[in-house]
Amino acid sequence: MAANAANYDNIKTAHASLGSAAWVFIFPLGAIIMALVRHPRVWIFHAGLQIVGLIAITVGSAMGIWMARDQQEVRTCWLRRNWQ
Repeated sequence: MAANAANYDNIKTAHASLGSAAWVFIFPLGAIIMALVRHPRVWIFHAGLQIVGLIAITVGSAMGIWMARDQQEVRTCWLRRNWQ
């Protein structure tokens, strides 16, 4: 099922946001906290952040794969909308 162009743009934005948030904020924050906080159980918080980052990357990657597979149909829909 092909998505319309507006839906495609929303998914593209979510794909970029999830990937950026994970690689720029979540993963580095987990590493920084692990390095700076001296507590015996800091690894639990670190592991939680890394799992959240992994989920964000997985969902963002799935969106990217979907967009790549559906690209031709969406491009055709976008062209029809903008050139009529």
